Amino acid sequence: MKTVIKNLFSERYIRPVKAFLSQGLSPLMMARTIAAGFCIGIIPVPGTSTLLCTAVSLIFRMNPALIQFINYAVFPLQILLVIPFYKAAARMINSGILQDFPGSLIAEFNTDWWGAFNGSFQVILTAFLIWLVLSIPLYLLVRKMTSAILFKLKTSKEKASDL
Repeated sequence: MKTVIKNLFSERYIRPVKAFLSQGLSPLMMARTIAAGFCIGIIPVPGTSTLLCTAVSLIFRMNPALIQFINYAVFPLQILLVIPFYKAAARMINSGILQDFPGSLIAEFNTDWWGAFNGSFQVILTAFLIWLVLSIPLYLLVRKMTSAILFKLKTSKEKASDL
């Protein structure tokens, strides 16, 4: 079972990264792109990560295909983290809109839709700010880890080509 998972992981993730590495990207630029795609991919505002990854790749001259690949690869993590982000945001602003999710949210929209919309917007904005604060150290951590791995991959590839 472990070999099946290892082969699947290798086919889905390691092989595409190695293909990008062979296209002339430096390991440092790849690490930056992977870290940016990872951090943007878990943004708690669904529907914004693709556009944000495109903008970041154009502004910082990153590989747009690689950043989108990583963005889509971490999409399940975004789904898992959206509720904790929103619950933390609701606690920070003392909003009761997510106490009995989704029942309380639906009831709130049925009674006062403008107040529910305003409360939801405040929760989403606060969750975005929480993500923004957490994404900076997360970016640095992911960049450091991936750059170490990519430098090791590049040196092993160069040694293999010297033979």
